[in-house]
Amino acid sequence: MVDEAFAQLAAQQAELGLAGKRMFAGGVPDTRLGEAVALVIEGLPLATDTEEQLRWSLSQSLPRYFAPRRILYSPHFAETPTGKIDRRTTLQSLTTG
Repeated sequence: MVDEAFAQLAAQQAELGLAGKRMFAGGVPDTRLGEAVALVIEGLPLATDTEEQLRWSLSQSLPRYFAPRRILYSPHFAETPTGKIDRRTTLQSLTTG
């Protein structure tokens, strides 16, 4: 549901510059909640105003508990041998160290 909402938002709001970018939702450690939803985008970080617009759009289209609390960026996603995004490895590389 969350990944579908991201893809739909990217297609509908071209001004966000997300069309063609790979992204996924994942859980990241959170001191208060234990784990929080994060949107992980492949590539360079978005401009601050664009990121704020993205957060607002997601908050309007998703239930509160599905809206990402963090937006993370990875220059390149780790991939499985079959070419799929290795979510676990990508998240670990962004949240450890």
